[in-house]
Amino acid sequence: MGSRAESHLPLVALPCYSRRRVAYGGMLAMTDTTTAAAPRPEFLGLGSFYKGTLEPWLQDHEGRRGRARRLRWLIFGTAYPALAAWLYYEIVADGDGFWFFLIFFLALGTIALGNAALWRLQADVKSFVMESLAGYFKFTYAANPGFDGIDRFRDLDLVPYHTRASFEDGLTGEIKGVPFQMVEAKLTERRGTGKDAKTVTVFRGLLLSLPCDVTGPLAVWRRKKAERSFNDEWREVTLGDPLFDGAYLVHAPSPDVARRQLDAEARRVFMALDQRDDVDNVRLGMSERTLMIVVERGTNSFEAGKMNRPLADPGRIQDMVDLFAIPFDAIDGFRLQPPPPTPPKDEEKEEDEDEHG
Repeated sequence: MGSRAESHLPLVALPCYSRRRVAYGGMLAMTDTTTAAAPRPEFLGLGSFYKGTLEPWLQDHEGRRGRARRLRWLIFGTAYPALAAWLYYEIVADGDGFWFFLIFFLALGTIALGNAALWRLQADVKSFVMESLAGYFKFTYAANPGFDGIDRFRDLDLVPYHTRASFEDGLTGEIKGVPFQMVEAKLTERRGTGKDAKTVTVFRGLLLSLPCDVTGPLAVWRRKKAERSFNDEWREVTLGDPLFDGAYLVHAPSPDVARRQLDAEARRVFMALDQRDDVDNVRLGMSERTLMIVVERGTNSFEAGKMNRPLADPGRIQDMVDLFAIPFDAIDGFRLQPPPPTPPKDEEKEEDEDEHG
């Protein structure tokens, strides 16, 4: 992943959250007072939630982390010297190749055995934190979610060609009355034939699906990473924004459709998401009344992080919280929330007053 200078993307104001870090033991910082955006009210209580719910559980399991780390070094410190001595003996004795293969596989097994306890702890921490954060926002979390909308993403060239798709860490729920689904996707392609066949990961990142009013196809890619599309229903259009037009390629049925859907606020939110330091590339599409956002990251998204720092380190939770903000910004930036109910007319109010006299 290149730096912002290398990506040649125009810098814009950050959205309603930031990635500012805090010292260990402090409250989680969900907003940055140096930005022009107002603090997002949905995130203001997370500091207290962390102190009251997440931190006590993480501190209770800190001893488990210490024991798992000591066990790992005990296994490594015992097994690897023995394997090294065995390897040396086979080299001196001009041993059979079978023993070299056996030593190699035993070394791999030692890595798995030594890290097994830490991997279990990472999985437990991730499950607890994700379920707790989802509960805080009144979302539903699924470790292995179903996702049947991948074909829409592929039809707009938002994700590359693949032969297999797997999904994990799914979030579903409503934000301001707008339903959404966000999943982590891993797309692979089987290449070659026979002995030369291999499986290659072609995409790893987040897929966000939201309802919208757009029926015709619309897609946005970075110009340097744009997929070539041959769809007859759309063509390249410009929005009249030199910064955006220079950095991104927009395909839509007409310029009017693109400008209406990608107004100044929508472009700001999209560009801010694309400039985050924890994403590689962001793409956007609209089709069949569905807004699709692709956040390519090249790595697992919702993870507990390395076990060489205390479990209750707020930065560990902050990395997950930053990703929870994506659907909030999309719904606000693209104005997806339904309009407020129309108040009753004056005549209806008078009739109600007469009835309840």
